[in-house]
Amino acid sequence: MARRMARVLSAIGAAVSHFSPNSPKLFASFKRRLSRCFSIAGDRPSPARHERKPVFVISMLAEDRIRNAYARPRRGPSYGVVWQLLTDGSALSGRAKEIIRKSPIAIADRTAEEVFDRLMTIREEHDPIADDLLREISARAFWGLSKVLDARHDLVAALLDLEECPYPEQPIHLSVYFAGAYDGRLLLIENKTSFERAIRDVHRSYAGGSAYAGMAIIFCRGFVGSSRNLRKPQSVRLFYANDELSLGASIAPLKRDLFSHVDMPTFFWGDLDYAGMAILGQLRNTFPCATAWQPGYSLMLSHLLSGMGHTPEEARKNGQHPIESTGCRYADETLLPAIRSYGRFIDQEGFRITSMIERPE
Repeated sequence: MARRMARVLSAIGAAVSHFSPNSPKLFASFKRRLSRCFSIAGDRPSPARHERKPVFVISMLAEDRIRNAYARPRRGPSYGVVWQLLTDGSALSGRAKEIIRKSPIAIADRTAEEVFDRLMTIREEHDPIADDLLREISARAFWGLSKVLDARHDLVAALLDLEECPYPEQPIHLSVYFAGAYDGRLLLIENKTSFERAIRDVHRSYAGGSAYAGMAIIFCRGFVGSSRNLRKPQSVRLFYANDELSLGASIAPLKRDLFSHVDMPTFFWGDLDYAGMAILGQLRNTFPCATAWQPGYSLMLSHLLSGMGHTPEEARKNGQHPIESTGCRYADETLLPAIRSYGRFIDQEGFRITSMIERPE
């Protein structure tokens, strides 16, 4: 019987990991505890080995005793179920309940009740006059955590019974340089080095004319330029680099065009890779007539066709996914086929409009 009991106990695993069948005292103690928790049906008259093992019938009370003994409490409802129950039992509107119950906010080491209570404080303390940012609201509500509400605009709007979330994200910061008097054209540049190089090239070539002349040159790091909020004044902060060529008189016309939501001549210049082309494609959601800037990309394309460039692995860009199209004819019919054919990328920073920096092969 002792040997059979030892085999059963060893199968229990982690719950009795401290038990040793070689210790008579521990065995006797555990056997007494089992006798209070189980009724032992004994051996069945059968020659089959698996039927010669003891059969234990565990009652609910017995399970609770075992769990208490080994500090393994019974599992309650899942976090999601508790969140739904809290939502359904709240005084929120029907629309708010429908949205919030499907979007539980989970925070490590916090219960659903704690998080839900803190979420409700946003509704209770909402001030329509204040100009709070979304991360400020999040930090005040959720124990100093500022990013909890990121990408949860619909939930916040529903919580407050509003059509749109009244708290903007952090404003998009755009650096702007006017290449002379602004003529209504935008050039969005992906990389900061190339933005600075453009400013320098404007100054060096302005006396004899410049490919940038009349443009508002804007540095929009990475996918920032493709944000749908780029044309919302409450979501954008413009910083102007003013000098003898970039004059303040161009600021008002630029803001009028940028925030008017009308089509305007818009160009994009970034890296010649799949990410750069993806930025262009998304940029066209905000600026429908945006195209790849040929004065910049033509130089990069020539470099690629001459056998230069780098593999995705060399630049740690092997995570970029090929894209089929951008909606820009020049990019779709010329740039993307070249990238696919050669399997190489070109970084923007090595190029100038007036000349090209040679790179070693």
